[in-house]
Amino acid sequence: MFLLKKKDKINKKSVIMKGKTSKFIFLLPIFISFVITIYNFLYPPTLILFCIPFLFFLTSYFYYDRMSIYLTGSSVYVFKNGEPIFNSNLTETFKLLDIEETKIGKYLNYGNLILVNQDDTFFNYKFLENPYEFKKQIIKRYYKLMLKKDPSFSLPEDVYSEIFGKKEEENSNNLDKLGEDNETKA
Repeated sequence: MFLLKKKDKINKKSVIMKGKTSKFIFLLPIFISFVITIYNFLYPPTLILFCIPFLFFLTSYFYYDRMSIYLTGSSVYVFKNGEPIFNSNLTETFKLLDIEETKIGKYLNYGNLILVNQDDTFFNYKFLENPYEFKKQIIKRYYKLMLKKDPSFSLPEDVYSEIFGKKEEENSNNLDKLGEDNETKA
């Protein structure tokens, strides 16, 4: 796995999409605080019960504030505290991309994005906001890069229709017709 050096930076112009942790990561600490507040009205309050939600909230805040993911022209980078912790070149080291979502995550539009390299190192980006859009952008970029390397490259039918909304043959037929129309007009 190739990592950027500390002095290296991502060119802001090459960033296609930036992902952040969802704000809904704070739901659990808020819910626990609410339950403990109700409990303290019913029973004598204790200091330890007030500390528990604060610890959950603090860990959630640090995870939310410190993590970010970038899709550039040819790579995916994950940063923690401004330092790169995962990098995958889409045409050379990229192997697998998956999303895990809970029922609440589907409803609130967040989930876990799992990235795997050729050497089977992986990174699980938890609570990513809008994970399906990020996955879609990664696959679109991967497809474009692979077409440049090998013009006969194609995605599986179900993946292609999920990403582009139509079949690959329809898309290439439309491009052929467009070329024919331009030739007849000339």
